[in-house]
Amino acid sequence: KLKDLKMQSCLAVSALFVGGIQALETFTGGPTFNITYDTNTTMLKFQVDNLPKDHYLGIGFGEGMKDVDMVLFQGSGDGVVQDLWSTSESRPAVDDTQDFEDVVATKSDDESTYSFVAYRKLETGDDSQDTKFMCDGTEKEFYWSANDETAELNKHNKLGEFMITLGSDCTVSLSKGAWLQYSVLGAVSAMAVLSSI
Repeated sequence: KLKDLKMQSCLAVSALFVGGIQALETFTGGPTFNITYDTNTTMLKFQVDNLPKDHYLGIGFGEGMKDVDMVLFQGSGDGVVQDLWSTSESRPAVDDTQDFEDVVATKSDDESTYSFVAYRKLETGDDSQDTKFMCDGTEKEFYWSANDETAELNKHNKLGEFMITLGSDCTVSLSKGAWLQYSVLGAVSAMAVLSSI
């Protein structure tokens, strides 16, 4: 049983690998997402998979909600991707310019989940409402948010942190945030105690 507990804990906190590409998990039963650099287009590629119908996933390019650039993936209709700009803890506004391009949204065969691919320039030219992504090796703290009750832009009921780094060649590295690392340490400590009994 202890071995099973260790295995389940490792699976719960690990990243998924889809086609050799690392994707970050969100919550149990929720979507995964990935951000990569596309050398052909010299743009960032955002990929979201297994977003349940009537759910949304938001990704905030910064900490908190004060003057933060965001993107929203909505599991409704044919699937919707929106560029957002948040100025406070209230509902984010739709950005004056929509800077996600070549958006493709697909539904699963039973129409229970959505997958998305969308592209965004490192610098969109919208300096007032879009984050500039710099390929300088700096690690930054971003957040994802979600709602598992509606695809409408209501207050999120799921929230997580992740770290992102763009190397000098713009290669993207993603990792779970500190809050999950603390959970992992707690789980490891608990398993160590169990092992000693």
